[in-house]
Amino acid sequence: MEHLKQFYGVAALGVAAILFTGISGTKVWAQELENDASKVVQGAFEYLYLEETDSQDTGKVKILMQLRDGDVTPDAAQLRYHCEGNAESEIVDASQIAERMVTFTQDCDDITKTIVLDAVMWTENDTVYKVDFAESQIKFDGNEEQAENRAVLYLPDGSQREISVGEEIQTAETPDESIKKEEIQTETSRASYTGGELFTDVKKENWFYPAVSYVMNKGLMTGMVDGGFAPNKELSKVQFAVVLYRMEGSPEINLFANKLSIPENASYAPAVFWAKQTGLLDGFQGSSIKLEDQITREEMITMLFRYAQHKGFDTQKRADLTQFADAEKVSPSAKEAISWAVATEMISGDGKDKLLNPQGSASRAVCAAMITHLCETYMPDAFADIPIYAKAEKIAFTAVNRETGDFTVTVSNITASDDVKKVEVALWRDANQGDIYWYPATAQGNGVYTVQGNVTNHKLHFGLYQAQAYVTLTNGLRIPAGTQSGTIEGSEAQIRISQHVNDVYDQVGHDLYACYKWVVDNVSYKKLPIPVEPKAGYTADQWYAVMAFEEHQGNCFCYAGAFYQLAKGLGYDAKYVEGKVAMAAGGYGPHGWVEITKDGATYICDPDMQDEAPRYNFYMQPANSPVIKYVR
Repeated sequence: MEHLKQFYGVAALGVAAILFTGISGTKVWAQELENDASKVVQGAFEYLYLEETDSQDTGKVKILMQLRDGDVTPDAAQLRYHCEGNAESEIVDASQIAERMVTFTQDCDDITKTIVLDAVMWTENDTVYKVDFAESQIKFDGNEEQAENRAVLYLPDGSQREISVGEEIQTAETPDESIKKEEIQTETSRASYTGGELFTDVKKENWFYPAVSYVMNKGLMTGMVDGGFAPNKELSKVQFAVVLYRMEGSPEINLFANKLSIPENASYAPAVFWAKQTGLLDGFQGSSIKLEDQITREEMITMLFRYAQHKGFDTQKRADLTQFADAEKVSPSAKEAISWAVATEMISGDGKDKLLNPQGSASRAVCAAMITHLCETYMPDAFADIPIYAKAEKIAFTAVNRETGDFTVTVSNITASDDVKKVEVALWRDANQGDIYWYPATAQGNGVYTVQGNVTNHKLHFGLYQAQAYVTLTNGLRIPAGTQSGTIEGSEAQIRISQHVNDVYDQVGHDLYACYKWVVDNVSYKKLPIPVEPKAGYTADQWYAVMAFEEHQGNCFCYAGAFYQLAKGLGYDAKYVEGKVAMAAGGYGPHGWVEITKDGATYICDPDMQDEAPRYNFYMQPANSPVIKYVR
């Protein structure tokens, strides 16, 4: 943690930028800046914070910038900064760009220096954009030894003042601009403000996105056990009663004073009993309400109307329902509520025909939209945003097997705003995430989770991998909880061939002759150029073997390459040979075979010739008296 005592100056263009330190939890909202008309600027940054790196890499610090919703992920990015007292700027390239997060990994050889951010530059589709940070900087002291959190605010006129966390700052106006009030506060419970995309089945372009984001952030509706919101799933009366009960603050209810035929120990019982006692369920199937009873659109609106009346809101507005072609389908008991909903623009009709569809089922997305409309219309300040965050203190590549391509990623010390239901890790090497693979993590106890990966899930890629941990909370939200990079070393050829060799062993056993017969029986001859240029990273025998194993055809060198790998895997002293063999028409032609040395003697194995002339034995023929003449 010692390296987090470093200071950072920060501001962002067009939006408030936030810096989080890993020690104090201090949050500072930086002032909004004016756009510079002389620059072409696209997008900005939603927030900026410092992340502690692996304890084995204490000489580095990560600066992470979260792109705003809707911004295009850049192709590349650079951060320019200078050390206080040294005007010379330094540039660091982004070490990772993924999940709308741009990560800069900065060397930190002097933990006491003050770093001032100068500019951020990024590239999208060959167009370069730039954001210059203002002269106004905010400097943090994250020193653990301080009795209280303090900060130093630098103003445009060169002045500065020390402030306590929580103090509001009002700065004087300058001739050119009005410096807005700074808001400095301590917030340890929330790492960022998020939207409905935290659910796996909600996207920004969905019509229900704003409403889902609202009910999620207010804690009025939660997600499903699979991490989704299930926007199209039909809602039951019981489930809707639970939502209204949450809005009411979940008051205590006398469960014994109710005659509804539902179990008193059911988790939803207090909500349903409250709804019944409040009159929200009047006229709804008497005492036979069941968990699976779906709610219709008119029933949902009626319950909302009664809830608004229960709260004492002004519900006098009415609309003429005759404008809707299916108005006659509205139940008499629901007409007043439907008329109110139309008048307050809670509903406007479904589809191109603008139908009320009163008897139609109501989905979770429709519920979210109606709840959001009611809250924003009648009680816009009633619900504060709840904490929503998750962070993994450490993500590490803890084991790599070069022989098999297996590796282990460990995620530990997770802090979150709710109980953790599951952890997943997305891994990839390609910058475009073309080889991304999602792994479910296994809990090991003490807050440690591991995933077992293999390079075969990533197109047999080796090199620097990126790991993104996701935490799914019990409320159904799946939240990015941290990133880390790690190197997976090994050989694509070695892993690829090892898999094929083991597959053959699984079929025929660990017997040399059985492996020889497998090559003879499973590879057919195909004329190829001589020689074949192997793929980069492969020797000739490896590339020929891959062709034989995967295409089940090839020339004599493919036969020999496959058998050579099988023999070597069984522990034999085998050699892959490219030489010449006597031709029936006279002379010699290029040919490949395998030589095996055993008990001081050398033997020739030629599965290609065995395929061509099966009446002869070309398996383990003495090298000094072969069936045909071989020339090395």
